[in-house]
Amino acid sequence: MSKSGEESNILGEGEMKEQVVCPWQGPGDHYKAGVLLVWCSDRRFIPAMKAFIRHRGYKNADTILLPGGAKALASLKKKQRLKADIKRIKTLLDLHGAPKIVLMTHTDCGAYKGASDEVIKADLPKAKRILRKRLPNKVEIEMVFVSKENVLSLE
Repeated sequence: MSKSGEESNILGEGEMKEQVVCPWQGPGDHYKAGVLLVWCSDRRFIPAMKAFIRHRGYKNADTILLPGGAKALASLKKKQRLKADIKRIKTLLDLHGAPKIVLMTHTDCGAYKGASDEVIKADLPKAKRILRKRLPNKVEIEMVFVSKENVLSLE
């Protein structure tokens, strides 16, 4: 209640007004994810992500887009960010039960400021080790590197 005794909404002024921005057909029932992708937010590589999902036949792929992809998890310098990113991953695993995580880095990544592909690839095992310490062992973790021509699985 306000000082004048009138109720107000969160915005502080009467009722909120709704306006349809875009019609769409709502989702079905809650789902189980086939995979959780930790992918770079670089829009040039979103088509590769879509092709990868299609090629592998994943149903209901959850995605977390992070600048640098797996680099965000491999860098222990930014502990607060790492903690938040791992919390997001755990939350999605809890909500949608993906049995597998795919960690991604890519060629020509701005987060690496001109580094070679070999330097970029080197963060994948680091990120995998960090996740492995913090997640249940039942979750499989795959590492992929995206070049300008292919999505490569690394071991």
